Amino acid sequence: MDTANLKTILEIFVMMFVAFLIGFGFGNKRKKTIPTKKRPPEINDIETIFTEIRPEIIKIIENHKKSSTHIDNENLPPKNESFLNFESIGRAEESDKDDLTLITGVGPFVEEKLNAIGIYTFDQISRFTNEDIKTVTKLIDFFPERMERDDWVGQAKNLR
Repeated sequence: MDTANLKTILEIFVMMFVAFLIGFGFGNKRKKTIPTKKRPPEINDIETIFTEIRPEIIKIIENHKKSSTHIDNENLPPKNESFLNFESIGRAEESDKDDLTLITGVGPFVEEKLNAIGIYTFDQISRFTNEDIKTVTKLIDFFPERMERDDWVGQAKNLR
């Protein structure tokens, strides 16, 4: 064997050995497993399942009630206070109530706020002046100029 062949064989051997080491180093590692909690035994009885999760359901409902957008009628002015000019817009009672959500821009939440300050009918809204709109916007803590932009007065006139 001449030295050229021996040198070639040695180079091939070194390259194969390096390839072996690389393959062994990256390919032969076992995955480390993270110990997990033992799973509770499977429960197939719906009563048992409900009994187990009922306290959590109650907590979720109570937290939702606390954080929901519930209207606090105590912070709104009483209906009989003269913030609004009821002489010009008219008075109405809950028994006269129209479905104010038919007006674009009025959802159930806003309707409830309007009712809380004594606004129940399309007829009342159709009589709003610019001053009334400003007052109502302030009383129900609503977006400024939203009533004008959605033309609540015009919509209410068409719906009455």
